[in-house]
Amino acid sequence: ELPNYHVTAFYYLWYGTPEVDSRYLHWDHSVLPHWDEEIRKKIQSGQKHNPPEEIHSPFYPARGVYSVRDKRVVEAQLKELEEVGVDSVSLSWWGRSGGDTQ
Repeated sequence: ELPNYHVTAFYYLWYGTPEVDSRYLHWDHSVLPHWDEEIRKKIQSGQKHNPPEEIHSPFYPARGVYSVRDKRVVEAQLKELEEVGVDSVSLSWWGRSGGDTQ
C-alpha cells in the first residue's frame, strides 16, 4: 500500500513586471546580507538585481519573469501544479496594507 501524502505548494503573490504592474516587483530585490559572517564578507549586499536578465531568484522561470496579476500566467501555473499532483496551494498574503491584495 502506498503512503497517503497531501502535497502543499507555497505560492508567492509579490512578483510583478513593468507591463502589468508599471515596474518590477520583487524580481529586482536588493541582495540581503548573508547570516554567515564569512560568506557575508564575500558577497556585496544592498545591490539591486537587474531584471529581466538578472533576477532575485536562485532559478530562472521557464516562462521568464512574470506578474502574478497576469491571469494567463496564474492559470497556467495552477494547472501545472494540479497536473503534478499538488493537493493544495498556500498563498502568501501580507494583509490589506501589504500591497498584494488582489
